[in-house]
Amino acid sequence: MRIKIEPKAFFMYAVFLAFSKEHPHPEDEAIKAYLDAHELIPKAQGTDTFDDQEFDVMYFGGCHVTYRVMWRFDLQRPLSRDQLAPCSLPYST
Repeated sequence: MRIKIEPKAFFMYAVFLAFSKEHPHPEDEAIKAYLDAHELIPKAQGTDTFDDQEFDVMYFGGCHVTYRVMWRFDLQRPLSRDQLAPCSLPYST
């Protein structure tokens, strides 16, 4: 799967999820099942060609998927020590 995020007007953005028809990724079906289970319906669907491969493409508005989908992709990205922000949480004894 490929993910493309495009800026739009006034702090908005578009999210495109593209699934290869010729070389599907093993996790594609799990991602589609997650979208179905959480009733995340794309605003538009179609096909497109990238690098001589045909893809099924789903278009979502950024607000629609931000907290429900995109954070899952971010959690899978490894963090370096420099990216971890120090914090101090108040606690009571």
